Order: sequence, then structure tokens, then C-alpha cells
Amino acid sequence: GIRSAITFRENVSLETLVDLYRTAACYVVSSDEEGLGLTILEAMACGRPVVSTRCGGPSTVVEEGNTGRLVPTGASAALADAVRDMLARPDTANQMGRAGRSRIENAFSVDVSKQRFLEGYDALLQNAN
Repeated sequence: GIRSAITFRENVSLETLVDLYRTAACYVVSSDEEGLGLTILEAMACGRPVVSTRCGGPSTVVEEGNTGRLVPTGASAALADAVRDMLARPDTANQMGRAGRSRIENAFSVDVSKQRFLEGYDALLQNAN
């Protein structure tokens, strides 16, 4: 009974995509297997909490209870409960979204990534000598 509430979008502009992230109650990933998906980082950068299955990559960035919720793969009822919890507690969801934004800034920003690359190159150069 939710078909009328679902809209599929294709080839949206970056501006529209950011607006969709920012206005979402939460971002949901229901994969059985997933690497570190860029969309999870994008949603967190836009200040939205993530509800995901523990399917690999999401578990490396989503902090259970802090930046979102993690549930076992194949546990559709647990996934639905976690989403329902986000919808029922918007203040908590917004707090998780802010924590997620902070996590992205501190761990995945251009400056942080650049510094990690430089440190890696320095270590390689030191080991080469």
C-alpha cells in the first residue's frame, strides 16, 4: 500500500540530488553486500542519518546509534523498525544527521583525504630509501 508514496527519479541535477538528501527523513540502504557506497557519504554530508544493513562498507562509516542505525542483513522487520524509529523521533534523527555530517568533515573531507595521501606517500618514500 505504499506505491503511491514512491517516486522514482533518474538523471537528477546535483542541486536536486542535494535537495533530496537534505529533505529526506533518513537515507536507507538495504543491501546484502555493499562496499563503501558514495551515496552513504553523500547523505551523511547532507546531514541525514543512515539506516543500513550490516553488509560491509556501511559498517565502516555508520556509527550505530550515533550517525544512524545498523541492522543485520536479511532482517526486513529490523530495517523497518529502524526507519520507523527515525520517523517517530525526528529530533534524534536530526542529531544523528549532524553527527554524521561532522564524521564526514573529520574523516572524509578533501583536506583530510589529501593529508592521508601525503602521509602515505611520505611513508612509501621513507621505506624506499
